[in-house]
Amino acid sequence: MERFRRTRAMASRQILDEAVLIPIRTGAREALGAYHLNPTAACLWARLEREASLDELAALLCERFEVGADRARADAEAFCRELVALGALEPVDPGP
Repeated sequence: MERFRRTRAMASRQILDEAVLIPIRTGAREALGAYHLNPTAACLWARLEREASLDELAALLCERFEVGADRARADAEAFCRELVALGALEPVDPGP
């Protein structure tokens, strides 16, 4: 079961039901920027304060947004894939 957790590469702020992610720069030459999360993505981001599996994230979407299981799973996978690419999430090693 694939699990994810937040990295320390992003700071975040919740604004009403949305969230903003801001990369933490480690060098002066790094670009400034911010990523705006819609209410659905903000919900997943909030849940990822603790490590979570794709199944847990999909179940949350089904409960909160009344979407079907297949759609919720696809959305959770896309969200995690995008945030891993940004450096905001990382897969958790399942261990031995």
